[in-house]
Amino acid sequence: MIRRSTFILLLLFLVLAVLAIAFQQTWFEKEEVEPTPIVQPKLLEEFPLETLYLLQVSENNQISLELTKQSDGNWAISIPAGTQTDDGKIERLLTTLYDLTPTGTVSVDTALEALGISPESSKILLENTSGESLVLHIGTLTPTSSGYFLQVNNKPAVVVSKYGLQELISLLQPGSLLSTNPTP
Repeated sequence: MIRRSTFILLLLFLVLAVLAIAFQQTWFEKEEVEPTPIVQPKLLEEFPLETLYLLQVSENNQISLELTKQSDGNWAISIPAGTQTDDGKIERLLTTLYDLTPTGTVSVDTALEALGISPESSKILLENTSGESLVLHIGTLTPTSSGYFLQVNNKPAVVVSKYGLQELISLLQPGSLLSTNPTP
């Protein structure tokens, strides 16, 4: 007759043998799932660049820059008048504008004045060929100085990259868009 302790040892040996086989056969390993990146939508994703025909910059309700798309597809500076644009610089401006991506959102309850967004703050008006328009209200730096507050029309404010918006602001200066080639 098999003793009780022998039976327990035999049972323990069988359990360990099954566990050893299970680990060798990878019965307990979880299936690896490939992580999928979360793509943040661009700020102007729903306002196609191809249909854009007017870009206007104003501060304190005074227009400082106005670009209009001509019938030949080239951009011209309407305000200040009489200046010749550099197509490459205009392309860089539009690319920078359309690459703006929100990095965070602001609570709907937050007062816009606390974000530096007011009727006198800087604005970028965009109009397309369908008659639709967007107004980007530019606010102040975030408390961590990593981004700027920005509001599109009357939607809740978002945070955009400090470097992306600073590049855009520097490109929106009328002098930065001028052609360096002398006119013949």
